[in-house]
Amino acid sequence: MVYTVKMEFPRPDLRYARSREAMLQAAIELAQETDIDEISVSQVVKKASVSRPTFYTHFEDVDGLLAEVWLWKHREWVMSLCDPGDFEVYEKPESVALLQILLGAPRKPQVLEIVRVSLTNFFDAHLLSVGERAIAFWTVSNRLGVIATRKQWPKANDAAFLDGYLNAISTSLVIKTDFEYSDLDPVPSEKPQNIDSSLIHATIEIVQASGVRGLSINRLGRVLGATSAYIHPRITSLTALVGESFDFALKDATRGNFKLWDGGLSRKGIEGFATYIVGGLADQRNNWRLFRREVILTSIHDRELADAVSGSLDDFLLEVTGKASFLPVPKEIPERLGVLVHTLLFGFSSLFAVGITVRNLPHADVIRAMFAELGKRVVRGKKLF
Repeated sequence: MVYTVKMEFPRPDLRYARSREAMLQAAIELAQETDIDEISVSQVVKKASVSRPTFYTHFEDVDGLLAEVWLWKHREWVMSLCDPGDFEVYEKPESVALLQILLGAPRKPQVLEIVRVSLTNFFDAHLLSVGERAIAFWTVSNRLGVIATRKQWPKANDAAFLDGYLNAISTSLVIKTDFEYSDLDPVPSEKPQNIDSSLIHATIEIVQASGVRGLSINRLGRVLGATSAYIHPRITSLTALVGESFDFALKDATRGNFKLWDGGLSRKGIEGFATYIVGGLADQRNNWRLFRREVILTSIHDRELADAVSGSLDDFLLEVTGKASFLPVPKEIPERLGVLVHTLLFGFSSLFAVGITVRNLPHADVIRAMFAELGKRVVRGKKLF
């Protein structure tokens, strides 16, 4: 592995520092406009008004630049993400850039090693108790899900209500349980029966390994053992195929989740719901987590894919809202819980992908405390959101 982040040594030339910061800032701005996999050296030097040789004086490639952006900005950003009382993090200009670096890191070894070490060190230094860790990881995970999805699916903003609840319970969380969470079935669990389902399974396999931009007709042909001429007439576009595959995998995942919910919530109450929330972090769901992350990452800047993702999440929300409607909560709550299931699960899996342990936190205690806070607000006639 060639490490592409160059060590920074003191330089007397102020132009060196100014050029460096200009390129770092250019990368942040470009990441707000386009997919980080499409950022080029040419784009960076043009936006930063520097020469190409100047770029290579500071960085070996774009991944090295992205890793340096992370080192430059991540501490303040992660601190804001952890604080449920800091509501400005959603609007920070660097949030989309840092989110994309975090989501893309598992496919970029040089970036992943920086992200993993820096996050692990940060959390170990600042979160000293189990309760602090639980509140912080719930806050961070939900906010990652909101920031990653709000542009494509504006309903994701509704999940931000969780901040107020986590802030309210942050000083009074009581840890009582040591609960073992059940695993879920793999996604997709159905075996290919025809060319359409075979295309979907092949798409999931390729995208989870190489991202949406790694999908091609030729690669599909190699995976399926078919010619490009055979595959091409059977799809309208690669983006449409990714959207169809996302919809299929999301529905398959939801069916598996509901089996766990049906078997757990009715018997175990809060513990069953906690099992549902974190059950997808098992190894059997790794393919779904990888695929979902890549699709959401690309959909931030791809309008056609964003529309497909939004439609699939609307259907998902209807199903989860119907499932949650029997909970003993005010009628406004079930839909918000449905949105929350998406944002939390996406955020938890994003942390999990870069080596942060989130599965064995006291999730049931957090959920129990939040339901107690909800009850207090209902009794006192306070605003629920």
